[in-house]
Amino acid sequence: MKKLIAATVLCSLMAGAASYARTSWVNFNQDVNDVEIWTAINNYTSNGAEQLAIMADTWTDQLGLGAGNNKVSVVVSGNYADGYPSPDSQGASTMNFLLQQGTVVKVVSGGTLGLRTKTAAADYNTSTGCGAIVFERDGTLEVSGTGRVFSGDVQMNRSNYAQNVIVKDQAYFFTRGTTNIGLTSNTTAQIISFQGSEIQMAHLRNLRLRGGEGTTLDSVKGGKLEWIADAGGITTVENESSPQEAITGIISVNFTDLVWDDGWGESKTFTLLSCTSGSNYLKDWVSDYSATLGEILTINGRITDPELGSFSADNYKLYVTIAKDALIPVPEPAACAMVIGALALAVVAYRRRK
Repeated sequence: MKKLIAATVLCSLMAGAASYARTSWVNFNQDVNDVEIWTAINNYTSNGAEQLAIMADTWTDQLGLGAGNNKVSVVVSGNYADGYPSPDSQGASTMNFLLQQGTVVKVVSGGTLGLRTKTAAADYNTSTGCGAIVFERDGTLEVSGTGRVFSGDVQMNRSNYAQNVIVKDQAYFFTRGTTNIGLTSNTTAQIISFQGSEIQMAHLRNLRLRGGEGTTLDSVKGGKLEWIADAGGITTVENESSPQEAITGIISVNFTDLVWDDGWGESKTFTLLSCTSGSNYLKDWVSDYSATLGEILTINGRITDPELGSFSADNYKLYVTIAKDALIPVPEPAACAMVIGALALAVVAYRRRK
């Protein structure tokens, strides 16, 4: 028999910065609402006198989305190089995407944000460089369907704004530079969320996750790394190298939609993070968590016995284990009210019979 499970758990990792040379630069200076990216480039002007259509003829290594007070929402539904000249002929090899002022970039099925050459989708995991995804202000990058993102650095540590990366469905998300999430000085949340068990690729490198002062599961400040289960579970995130510093941000695991398989027995262990290099940071955090944060573990939104769900780690992997006994559902308030009402009517009826 299959049952529903819900859980939320707390943890952390940290951050680092990079600099980017700007040999050329193009910005949107008009609002754009869910327009396919190359259509938007051809239809909207840049901050200066040039047209964004210049990108059809000349390579630029920086594409700024949402400059000034403008809101930009674009959809990537093809390979960026299909509408763009090969950078090799322009003496450049990468293109950075800078998300500014409420930018939303949606990479959907058929879409590839390769940030390199026409072959980026095929050789993303080679030593050849890729451009960076840089959140300069608030923004969201969503990779869904079979959409694919291949990037160098991911920088979510350059400002104190709400920033989100969402990876779901059968998407690909590959970073081969440094993944920086959050700053210790931040009071807003910077979140990377991996949703479901069918993500085709979830690859980070040199993961750094920093939390702000006073960050908690209910009030996230700074970096958060999040897993949201579907019926089949979660996707293991591969981290090339190891966590680079002590853990200070939030790791959250939400099993609300998981369906329990009786073949799992009385408990099930999931691998959240798998690293290629060893480090004590994962084990150190688990030790601190067990000693000081045990009561933060919740099942179905309730404080619960840590034995029903817990973290564990070795030098290379971080795990979470959920017990079958954690599956007792919490009735909805409306259901509780109905039960209480029914009991009250039953009491009244009983008294009348007496």
